Amino acid sequence: MADMRENNTTRQQRFPIGAAVTHAELEADPYPVYARLRDAEPVSWVPAYDMYFVTRYDLCRDMLVDDETFVVGFERSLVLDILGAHMMSTEGLEARRYKHANRRPFVPAAIRAALEPKILAEANWLIARFAGDREVELRSSFASRLPILVMLDLFGLPKEDEAAFRGWYDTFENALANATWDETVRQAGKRAVAHFHTHMQSAIERHRTSPLRGTLLSELVHAPLAERLTDAEIRHNASIVFFGGIATVEALILNTVYALSLHPDEFSKVWTSTAALPAAID
Repeated sequence: MADMRENNTTRQQRFPIGAAVTHAELEADPYPVYARLRDAEPVSWVPAYDMYFVTRYDLCRDMLVDDETFVVGFERSLVLDILGAHMMSTEGLEARRYKHANRRPFVPAAIRAALEPKILAEANWLIARFAGDREVELRSSFASRLPILVMLDLFGLPKEDEAAFRGWYDTFENALANATWDETVRQAGKRAVAHFHTHMQSAIERHRTSPLRGTLLSELVHAPLAERLTDAEIRHNASIVFFGGIATVEALILNTVYALSLHPDEFSKVWTSTAALPAAID
């Protein structure tokens, strides 16, 4: 990789394919761009984003497993800029401390015992609301709602918080995709984060005086003193747990249905046998 001290002109000479990449091209359809970079220049300096793009699987994997050479909390990180310091924007012992504190609900046994019933209950509740309709818009009626409702259950927050969290999440999402660093979008993201923190602090205070057994927020608030995160650390890590829990599940549902719709033979297998679902989702 090029020396980070070299100037942009030198980088563009070293990485001519990346220098030709535009924001408009990536917004329209990123995959042909990634293919071009992967074939000719798998490590590219892309001036349009003032960042390196790494597009080949083996190189991406090397970066993800080598936390001594590569870092996540760099100066151009939108995740760090918008959401601050948390388990995905810090390194080493600090990151491991945050992950350890939040790990319990996400180990497989806990997912099966506690989260799976919550997911099933919320999914059935949503489906019951549109089961009699002739036509349903999948994202707004189900895919975007299910993960928020499950995350609210996980943290021990009321279902009535859904609309507020949806609004904050949409603003987070815009800010975290703000690759051109538009200042209006950036500041909107920061305001949404501030509202999220205010709301979560109130929830922390409620759980401190009236804990809800089996919820992540009460577990964090009442953790042993040697392991307990500060209120600020709880809030910052909650923001990324919420974001990850919502973004990944919503995309999984929509992309699975979209992919199956492009392959009717496979869709037919899933339609006639639920035993085919795990492989299809995988």
